[in-house]
Amino acid sequence: MRTLEFLRNTFLLTAFSLLAILQTEAQNDPLKSAEPLLKSGLYGQAADVYSQWLNSHPDDFRVWRALGYAQSWKGANRDAIRSFGKAIEGDPADLDARLGLGYAYAWNKEFGKAANTFEAALGQSPGNEEATKGLAYTALWSGNSVAAVRQFYNLTYRYPENYEYQIALGNALRDSGQSGKAARAYQKAKSMAPEQTEPARQLELLRRQSTPIEVDIWGGVSTVGQMRSEGLRLVQLAGQVTDQLRLFAKYDRSLSVDNLDLLSRDVSGNVYSLGGYYNWTPETGTNLETSVRQFSDQHTQFTVRAEQLYFLPNNAHIKGGLMAGFSKDQPTEYVLFGGGNIPLTSWFAIEPTYFFTRLSSFSNDHRLVLNGKMQLGKGYELNAGALAGWAQLQGEQNTRKLSGGYILALAPVSRPLWLMFSYRYEKGFFDDLSAVSLGLKLRLGQDR
Repeated sequence: MRTLEFLRNTFLLTAFSLLAILQTEAQNDPLKSAEPLLKSGLYGQAADVYSQWLNSHPDDFRVWRALGYAQSWKGANRDAIRSFGKAIEGDPADLDARLGLGYAYAWNKEFGKAANTFEAALGQSPGNEEATKGLAYTALWSGNSVAAVRQFYNLTYRYPENYEYQIALGNALRDSGQSGKAARAYQKAKSMAPEQTEPARQLELLRRQSTPIEVDIWGGVSTVGQMRSEGLRLVQLAGQVTDQLRLFAKYDRSLSVDNLDLLSRDVSGNVYSLGGYYNWTPETGTNLETSVRQFSDQHTQFTVRAEQLYFLPNNAHIKGGLMAGFSKDQPTEYVLFGGGNIPLTSWFAIEPTYFFTRLSSFSNDHRLVLNGKMQLGKGYELNAGALAGWAQLQGEQNTRKLSGGYILALAPVSRPLWLMFSYRYEKGFFDDLSAVSLGLKLRLGQDR
């Protein structure tokens, strides 16, 4: 009996000891300790857990790999590249570390190294889906849209039910200028996952994307005070030169039909402009425009307008700029302005803008404009806004005030032809203005 009792006690002691050892090891395993942090999105804290472990276990290459992923997810791509390199140095066969290294290179915009890393992963594991996917996204992010189209076509063929690859194929086709095929890819993605909003959003953006050539023609009727004028208002030709550069030329005779001083003196005022927009990065872009204003009874005026845009998350942006006018017989005129676009829903945004103007006949002129922009789907757009202003004229004691409002609508008739409508009313500093305009927009060169 004593022997049996001794064996039983020994067994229980051993079992409790083994359980304690296993619990201690589980508590000391950094991969398990960091798992709740990763699930909560606390990547920095998870990286701290891994780093503390590696201080005393520098040869634990599985933790170097885990550290690399945590660093990538928190955006520390240079650190992630180093950690993945350590993991691969210790275990060259670690495919997960190699894939992580490829994405870290891509997110750090080292696209050549990213492509080489994914190619090495494919050499290690031929046909590997994640490596093929990484290579395709690297091509897309680096601007090599032709290669991206080929690779995402391959992925959609191999994995026809994968919604993500269908969206990425649409993006690659769009970037390569194949807007018709891109639309079909987005439509297929929409049918695959009707609950997802991304395909509809991409289709709407595609409808509004600049085509290789656009022609705008406006005509209308204006009433200023007791005077009425009608006819051509504006003609503009714009062309997409590269993915980042768009140029335009414009003829504008709005001054001839909207300016009371010119109308009362039967003076024509025509504006000829050249300009362009350059997209420096996905976050910044610049508009630059130079113009010549020709008046039939005075010297020609030259103007320069520059505008800088900064694009923010959730399709918001802010902007600021300057316009200056130069003439032989008039002081320099200038306008400072700033504003932005603030989306409130997926289809509605407000766009506040402030203008400060210094003209030869004013001490100063302030104007506020608040626009409501509604994107109604399938290319339809409606803008409605209000404006208010005040100015102090030289030699006058009282401040003059301005108020008004406008609507601007855009509607597609067919793929290349769009209709535009505008109505504007201003209770101006000197007289009231009302203007009704109709326009045509031709979008040429867009593939089917």
